[in-house]
Amino acid sequence: MNSETTDQPKSSFRRRALSILGLVVLVIVGTIVARWFLHGRFHVETDDATVAGDIVSVTPQVSGTVAKILVEDTMAVTAGDPLVQFDVTDMRINRERAEAEFVRTVREVRSLYAQTASLAADAASARADLDVAHIDQEHARADLSRRQAASTDGGVMGEELAHAEEASKATAARALAAARRAESANQRYIAQAAMTNGVDASHHPRVLTAASVLRQGIINEGRATIRAPIDGQVARRAVTVGSYVAPGTPIMAIVPLSAVWVDANFKEAQLRNVRVGQPVELTADLYGSAVKYRGRVAGLDAGTGSAFALLPAQNATGNWIKVVQRVPVRVDLDAKELAEHPLRVGLSMVADVDTHPSDAKATVTAPATASSGYEGLEAEADARIAALLHEVMSGDSHVTKRHHEASTR
Repeated sequence: MNSETTDQPKSSFRRRALSILGLVVLVIVGTIVARWFLHGRFHVETDDATVAGDIVSVTPQVSGTVAKILVEDTMAVTAGDPLVQFDVTDMRINRERAEAEFVRTVREVRSLYAQTASLAADAASARADLDVAHIDQEHARADLSRRQAASTDGGVMGEELAHAEEASKATAARALAAARRAESANQRYIAQAAMTNGVDASHHPRVLTAASVLRQGIINEGRATIRAPIDGQVARRAVTVGSYVAPGTPIMAIVPLSAVWVDANFKEAQLRNVRVGQPVELTADLYGSAVKYRGRVAGLDAGTGSAFALLPAQNATGNWIKVVQRVPVRVDLDAKELAEHPLRVGLSMVADVDTHPSDAKATVTAPATASSGYEGLEAEADARIAALLHEVMSGDSHVTKRHHEASTR
């Protein structure tokens, strides 16, 4: 009887334990189901995500020998900062030669316009001489006519009539010669004026050609200093002092860390409800889960990673094994959060996309803008050419002497 009493509490305890265990399991399962129903089914997550960004390659636009390097890897630069300085000796000589040629061309063109004015005066003088010759010819003809009329009555001697005839012939010959001189002078003027009509000296084609060569020389000399095209951090410097660099050779890269984004590679089955504009919560292995980034889906790539691989998969070969594909999804980050906790290109991230239905609009992400670093060179060249043209046109003696010395180097 004692054994039956002892077994009864044990059985009761076992039932209570099983009940509690069942309740715990039920709560856990219910929690999991509720979490999935309320949260999980509206979220897709991947740890196959990395930080990406533009890697701006810095290349020179002129060839030259590196004389000075002003930056090193990891240094922060702003757009327009000098990075590398070439030896400018040859470029300076070419620019000075172009200046001398420009001065010589302007002077020759000024002489051309002076010749045109002189030939115009010669043509006008020849026309005046022709008019005088025509007047003399008319007078001689009239005098001859009067003497011929008087000779019929014997009022004029034969010798006087002969002199009048000779005078008429002489004036006719002089008028013909004057007409030819006037025609020749006019043709010379027309030929000369064809090179100057319709344009002033400062816009003459020869002056513009020389100015173009000088402008190129000034710009090339300015390009000897290679400048940063964008704000960012210097990386992969591949140039040393003394090396000769050709145009287009990459010498370093600049990474704009303030404009990085995340490429999250989701499985194809996870993308059913992913839309542009949806919020994304991200964590970086660099900072851990204590730092959360809030971003937005900026866009989905046009194909899977394998589709754009250097050697795409050939599934029609017969040895096909199905592999779950992944599609890169671009996630833009909040600039303020990025400034507080900077990221580096290539860092690992975990991305969680909230796929709740929303009115999120597609956002157009503008690429990082970069400048050439030489925007002011053309304006500077134009200003220098205009000043030089004004000085040469005004006939400044010391400018003439200076450019004469430059042209004889």
